[in-house]
Amino acid sequence: MKFSFSKKFQNKSQKKQAQRQHQAAQSDTLAFSDKVSLHQFSCHQCGAATEYLPSSQKLICTSCGHEEVIQPVSHQITETPLEKGFKNLRIKPLSPINNQVLCQNCGASSTWDIDSLSDLCPYCQTPIAKLDTENNRLQIEAIVPFALSKNSAKKSLAKWLKNRWFAPNTLKQMQGHYKQFEGIYLPHWTFDSLTHSDYSGLRGEYYIEYITQTRIVNGRPKTVRTPVTRTRWFRVAGQVRVMFDDILVLASMIIPKIIINRLRPWHLSEAVAYTPEYLAGLKSKYYQLDLQQAFKVAQQSMNTEINRAIRQDIGGDRQQIQHKKTRYQNSTYKLILLPVWYSSFEYRGKRYQTVINGQTGKVSGEYPKSHFKIIGTVILVTLLTTGVFYWWSHYGSGTY
Repeated sequence: MKFSFSKKFQNKSQKKQAQRQHQAAQSDTLAFSDKVSLHQFSCHQCGAATEYLPSSQKLICTSCGHEEVIQPVSHQITETPLEKGFKNLRIKPLSPINNQVLCQNCGASSTWDIDSLSDLCPYCQTPIAKLDTENNRLQIEAIVPFALSKNSAKKSLAKWLKNRWFAPNTLKQMQGHYKQFEGIYLPHWTFDSLTHSDYSGLRGEYYIEYITQTRIVNGRPKTVRTPVTRTRWFRVAGQVRVMFDDILVLASMIIPKIIINRLRPWHLSEAVAYTPEYLAGLKSKYYQLDLQQAFKVAQQSMNTEINRAIRQDIGGDRQQIQHKKTRYQNSTYKLILLPVWYSSFEYRGKRYQTVINGQTGKVSGEYPKSHFKIIGTVILVTLLTTGVFYWWSHYGSGTY
C-alpha cells in the first residue's frame, strides 16, 4: 500500500507519525495475493500494534495503552446444511495457496504454514491475521474468545503440576514453561443431527434355576439345591430417534487429539460471531480435518449414544444389537475457533506438551515422571501391604 502526504511535513519523524495515523484512519485490510487478504491490528491513536485483551471485548495498544471496543458483527451465528457443505467441497476442493506474508509495519516478508490463520510478524511482532475470504475453504462461523489471561493460565498450569505427585520437583517449579507459553485458537467442527435408527436384536431376562448337587459336608455326602442365574432371550425390533446438538470434532492436528479432548467441556453458548479482532496478538489455525472426515468422526460419537438409546429401548437385563440402520436428517455444521493456552517444553531430551482451556482454565497434557518417586511409592505400598498381612495373620484372626 502506498501513501501520499502534503509537503508541509518537513522531517522524517513527522512523516512517519502521519503515515501511522493515515494507515490507522483508513482500513487495516491489506491486499494479499488473488485469494487472501491480511488484517493488521494497529492503534487508532498512535499506530502501534494492538492485542486482544482476554475476558473483554477490547483491543489494547501495546504502546500507549489505548483501548478500542470490538464492534459486534451484523450477522448472527448460523449453522449450514451438511449437504451444502459437501457440495461446496466437491466444487472447490481444498488446495494450497500462496503463504508469503508481507508485513506493512516493517516491510519484511515471511513464510506462514498453510494452516496458519493469524500470527505475529517474526521481525517486528506486529499481529497479523488472514481474512477468512478464501473461496476454497469453508468459512469460520463462530469463535469463543479467550476469557483466561496469560497470567491466570500460568497459575492454572502451576497448580496442575503441583498436584502431579510423580512429576519431578524441578518441573513443579515451572522451569522451561514460560518461554514457550502462547495463546492459540484451534478450529473445531460442530454437528447437529436428528437420527432415526431401525434395529433388531435380543432382550435377555434373568431367571433362577435350581440345580441339585452332591457335596461333602463334615466328611459326609450331602445333596443340596443351588440357585443358578440363567438368561431367557426374546427377539425384539424397533426404532429410536436421537437428537444431537453441537457434537464437537477437533479439526487441527498440531496437538494430539487425546490431549485437546481432555479440555472439555466447552461452554459453546458463549461463542460469538467470528470477527478477526479476537485474533489480535494470538495464533490461530485453519482446519486440517475436512468436513467429510470430521462428520465420520462425529458419527462415531453419535453411534455410542444411539447404541445406548437402543439398549434402553430393548429393556430387560441384557441386550444384544444384531442389526442397526441409521438415517441422519436435518444435519448441519459450523466451523468454530476455541481458545487454548499452549506450552511445550523439553525434559531430559524428550518433548512434552501441556494445554490450558482458555475459557475455563482446565489443564491437560503430558509430563515426565520421577523414577525415584515411582520406586519409592512401590516400596512404600509393598511395606504397608506386608505389614497389614503380618498383623492380620498374627492378631486379626484372634490367634495370640
